[in-house]
Amino acid sequence: MGKTLLGKDGIAANLPMGVNTILDPENASILLAETAGNVVFNGSLVEICEGFAVHGDVDFSTGNINYAKSVIVDKDIKSGFDVTCGGDLEVFGTVEDSQIKVTGNVLCKQGFLGNGKGIIEANGDVNIGFLKNQSVKSRKGVVIAKESLNATIYARQFIAVYGKPLSVAGGLLVARDSITVFSVGNASQIKTSLEVGLDFTIAEEIADAQKTIEETQMNKAKFLEPLKKMDQIIAIRRTLPPKEEFLYTKLKTAFAQCENQIKELEAHKKELSKKLYGAKQPFIRIEHSAMPGTLLKIGDRFFPVREEIVGPKIIRMVNAQIKVV
Repeated sequence: MGKTLLGKDGIAANLPMGVNTILDPENASILLAETAGNVVFNGSLVEICEGFAVHGDVDFSTGNINYAKSVIVDKDIKSGFDVTCGGDLEVFGTVEDSQIKVTGNVLCKQGFLGNGKGIIEANGDVNIGFLKNQSVKSRKGVVIAKESLNATIYARQFIAVYGKPLSVAGGLLVARDSITVFSVGNASQIKTSLEVGLDFTIAEEIADAQKTIEETQMNKAKFLEPLKKMDQIIAIRRTLPPKEEFLYTKLKTAFAQCENQIKELEAHKKELSKKLYGAKQPFIRIEHSAMPGTLLKIGDRFFPVREEIVGPKIIRMVNAQIKVV
């Protein structure tokens, strides 16, 4: 209308300072990284996550990766090359026949596939686009966006496979708390096993204890023969020469230590066995179908699928029996 209107003063903008960021001492409108790493915007703040970025494939150009913090791979992890990291691992491409060990979480935006020589082991969650022939072990949960084919998956918490129309065909899936799939099996009745209620980390501890028991028993057996011979000499001569007496005492001590170690390991195994199936109300959720050839297991109970289960259904224990509800 030909009049001058004075603008209102705006509200001063605060830079979204997150972890490992500082203001530029010479220009307060500039945010600086306080440490080397990867820039992450968490929705409200800019953070610098300390990590290592591979701008390409993990292959002959990089060699194996062993880094104490997080790792980002822009492309693929090629067959035969391994990655070990103390933080999270993010892969924008595929992972082939590789050994992956991660202290944090794993995100593989494409797939994990190969000839069955690859394994991902993570203390955190594992999220993968699709899985074929490989193995995954997670101390938390595993999420597969598409399908899992002839794969082996162990999760301490849950497994969820969302592929449509096919989720899981072939292989073994084991989770302590729950397994959720859209469909499992196929028309050719491929053998597929889904198991809940088992804590695989405890199962591994039991297996390690059993292995140590067997090794200790072998060591114990090595001491047995010379001890028998020395016992026979003592029975005849009533005594041993000083050197042999020293050896005899040493053998008896080692033999007793082996016996005590075996007893302790057996007791430890017994305690672990009590916790092996300690999950409360584990279940398997079938959203669409479970085909014949599928084996469902809850705790120590088996349920072979002989006729197609049409979902949505939940398989759980009711009065110590596996029920489809």
